[in-house]
This record gives sequence, C-alpha cells and structure tokens, in this order.
Amino acid sequence: MMELTFTEAAVSALSERHAVNQLSLFYDAGTEVCACANSGVFRLIANDNNDPYDTIIDTNLGQVKAQGWAMIYLDAHNVIDYSSDRHSFVLKSERGFLNLNLSLKVLPNETVASK
Repeated sequence: MMELTFTEAAVSALSERHAVNQLSLFYDAGTEVCACANSGVFRLIANDNNDPYDTIIDTNLGQVKAQGWAMIYLDAHNVIDYSSDRHSFVLKSERGFLNLNLSLKVLPNETVASK
C-alpha cells in the first residue's frame, strides 16, 4: 500500500500559505511540450476543485486527490517535506528525492453563492 506523509515542516509551510484545503498531487506530464509521460513532474495544488482525479491518497494531513495512472511514479513510502534553506517543498521516497522543488500552486478558494 502506498503512503504519503507530510512532515511537520511541510504542514507548517502549507498552513502559513493557507494551503491545507482540498490538496491534490497533480502529475504534470508536460504533454503540451512533449508526449513523453516520464518527463513530467508532480505539483502540489491547494483549493483544487478540478476533476482530473480518480484516486484519493490518505495522508496524515487528510485526503489528497491524485491521478491514478501517475501513482506508478511514486514509491511505497513517500514524504512531502519543506526545506527552509531552499524555500521549497520536497517530494522524496525510500528511493531518494523525486522532486527537489515540488511547486505549490494555491488556487483561489471559491465559494459558490446560491442565487
């Protein structure tokens, strides 16, 4: 079973950015530039109401949406950390670093008003 854990440093950095709601781990395959799926990178997105997701990953921070087909690029034990020296999030696993600069995109937190 695949695990995804956020370190205390990552949770703190996400909280400071108001980015702990509706998280997704989006695999950007870069298909607009190259059709090679293995040339992509993971991105962390907050307030993500989009629906290219068909998988839910249970984490210590709650559920994170993901694309099921992209899970092959992760390992059994994955960690999202925050490097204060680099001012960036880091995605790593037992294999080593998967992304030393995991980008965070915070979408506007839209509330749908009923009319």
